[in-house]
Amino acid sequence: MPRLEEVAHYIQGLWLILKGRPEGFGYLDFTERGFWRSWWSLVYVLPPTLLSYLALKTLVLSLHPNPAAVGIGFYFKLAAVDYGSTVITTITFLVVARFGGFGKFAAAIIIALNWLAVPLQWAFSLENLIQIYVPGSAVLTESAQFASLLLTAFLSYRIIDRIVGGSALVTATSLLTLYVVPQLSQYKIAQALALLPDL
Repeated sequence: MPRLEEVAHYIQGLWLILKGRPEGFGYLDFTERGFWRSWWSLVYVLPPTLLSYLALKTLVLSLHPNPAAVGIGFYFKLAAVDYGSTVITTITFLVVARFGGFGKFAAAIIIALNWLAVPLQWAFSLENLIQIYVPGSAVLTESAQFASLLLTAFLSYRIIDRIVGGSALVTATSLLTLYVVPQLSQYKIAQALALLPDL
C-alpha cells in the first residue's frame, strides 16, 4: 500500500499537470505496478465513502422512516453498487480505448483519475455533512452535488487532455465513457439489488 507521503507526491504531480507543467508526469507511477497500486486510492477514500453512505441513509429515512430498510445490508448493497460499477467502468473503458485506438493512454488515464479521486472525495465530504446535519438542506445539497460534478468533470477533462496530448476526440470519448458508464451500471446494479424502491 502506498504511504501517505507517496499519495501526497502523486497529488502534487496532478496539480502540476493541471497547471500545464509537464514535469508533473514524473511525479506519478505510470508503470504496470503503478496501475495496480493506484487502486489503493479506494482505501484512502474509504472514510468519505462511508460518510456518503451515512448521508444517503439520512435521505432514505427522511423519505421513508423505516429503520429496518437501512440496516447493515443497506451498506453492503451500496458498496456493491459502488465497487461493481467501478469494475464495469474500468473494463468498458479499457475495451473502448483499445478499439478506439488510444489504448496506450488508458492505463495512465486510470492511474491519474484514481489518485485525483482522493482529494476530491475528501473535499466533497462537505456536501454529505450538510445533508446529515442541516435539516431541510435538499436545495443546498443538490447545489453542492452539482458543483462537485462540474468540478470533477472539468479537472478530469484537463488531466485526460494533458495525457493524450490535446486530442479533443480522445478526451471527450474518455470522459463520456468514464461518466456515462458508471451512471448506467450503478442504476442497473441498484435495480438488481432492489435498492431503487428504497430510494
